[in-house]
Amino acid sequence: MTKTKQITKIVAVIMIAFCILSVPKAVHAARVDNICYQWDEISQTSNYGVLHYNTNEKYKTIRYLHGYKTSDHKNNITSWTDRLGGIYSRIQHTLSITTY
Repeated sequence: MTKTKQITKIVAVIMIAFCILSVPKAVHAARVDNICYQWDEISQTSNYGVLHYNTNEKYKTIRYLHGYKTSDHKNNITSWTDRLGGIYSRIQHTLSITTY
């Protein structure tokens, strides 16, 4: 009877160890991208005509398994100091990113 109890305890320990070791590892993202998620779009007058360029770019690294979706939000942040400098439009773009 004591031998049966010992075997039962050994089997129980082996089963518990097997359960602990068989827990799946966390899934790691398959792809990584560096995305520009915020920038200012400038429209400015100059001696050469109208200039359009981007500035104040901010990037972040995203990790995803299948893909990602973005949606662009625009905000006119033109200030009076911009207008003094010849900038007639400063549009701030912000991307919302959803991974899947």
